[in-house]
Amino acid sequence: MTHSPNGDPPGTQPSVASQPQVAKPGYSGSGPGTPPPTTPPPSSATLTEEEKKSIRNAAFGAVFLVTQADPGFLDMIKESFAASKAFAGSAGPVREILTHGGMPAVPKLPPDQLEGTILPALNQAMVLVNTKDPQELDAFRFAILGACEQVAQASGDVADTESATIQKIKAAMGM
Repeated sequence: MTHSPNGDPPGTQPSVASQPQVAKPGYSGSGPGTPPPTTPPPSSATLTEEEKKSIRNAAFGAVFLVTQADPGFLDMIKESFAASKAFAGSAGPVREILTHGGMPAVPKLPPDQLEGTILPALNQAMVLVNTKDPQELDAFRFAILGACEQVAQASGDVADTESATIQKIKAAMGM
């Protein structure tokens, strides 16, 4: 008589020992088939609405610095579309924060005072992300940097002033 791989004779029900153990809903045992307990990873849900707003304002502030580095009315329109497209192309919590929650607020200051307000806010936003959602830090950095680079390239050539501003933005983000 031949037996199945688990030793049961053909035509019989497999023994309980040969059946896989499946965890029952609500069962928290540690037997075979029971997944180990996990802690869900932090996400943008761990950030308050005010924190999300601060991050969004800092990101758009960085983009605004690049547009102001080489101003021009038609360029500004192209650049705003480039930034919006770049942020919309991000994924996960980054996209959620950068594309939802209302219009960002950029400080209404003279151009020579913008850097002194926006760059520290951007640095604080990165500290906040690193504290609350560290696995998303690089995603935020690269989304903001990508948007800034797209803005600089939106009008054709990248001006030296735009490149210098992007370097300051990278420094503020710890890159």
